[in-house]
Amino acid sequence: MNMVLQKTKQRVKDFIKHRNAQAQYEFYQRLFDGEKIAALRTLIIPKRAGEMDLFADYKAKKTMNADEILSVLQQYDVISFDIFDTLLFRQVPRPTDVFSLVEKSMSTPGFARARIQAEYAARQKMQHLFSTTEVQLQGIYTELMPLYGTRCDEIQRKEIQTEFDCCYANPVMVEFVRKLHDMGKTIIAVSDMYLPQEVIVQLLGNCGFTQLERVYVSCEYQVGKADGRLFRIVREQYPKKLIIHIGDNFRSDVLGAKKEKITGLHYIHKFEM
Repeated sequence: MNMVLQKTKQRVKDFIKHRNAQAQYEFYQRLFDGEKIAALRTLIIPKRAGEMDLFADYKAKKTMNADEILSVLQQYDVISFDIFDTLLFRQVPRPTDVFSLVEKSMSTPGFARARIQAEYAARQKMQHLFSTTEVQLQGIYTELMPLYGTRCDEIQRKEIQTEFDCCYANPVMVEFVRKLHDMGKTIIAVSDMYLPQEVIVQLLGNCGFTQLERVYVSCEYQVGKADGRLFRIVREQYPKKLIIHIGDNFRSDVLGAKKEKITGLHYIHKFEM
């Protein structure tokens, strides 16, 4: 039943992401204001694909374009970025499509579905044992041992390599990070992810993001962004600093940051038809 609910939520997210940037902003602004019914009503209005990225400040009830946002970021000491779908894009529509590529390249029919189920099972176990759903990649592959046995190490390496092959730098963020670095700003990245921190750092470096002071990955700390606990760690490591976070996920990057009194800007990027 939980898997069905998870798939339904993903379909809703996919539907929203196919709206233009302004339509997405209107939906999330109403959610932020607690107007859930009004938010749903915005989804029935036909919208075309958008042509520009927007940065939404729901507290101020406004959106900014890429040119306007830099003057806002200058006011902060620490600028934090989400990683996937913010600093980095993938050459596939969904993150789980990476598993399909692994399945094809490794000649392992059914792997993509098994990989999704294994991650779900691993997260359920972590929730039961440690009251967190954050899981490391190794823990996911432990769930796959009955199916793939000694091949698990090889397949796991292939999954990591496929992420490297699929990921590329978001050109909008490349320019932001470069300018912020030239200003002497502290730049960090914060991500909910099962890949090890050293893999994420290498992935960012390969895509040109070498200016980051620190990278925080949820699986390393066993806490995530959505409930604010990963942002709490960031806050503790940068006391008395003005921090702003930018990310594409409304719940994690906006509401999660807000719980720790960190300004969260919602990055709404255009959908390519």
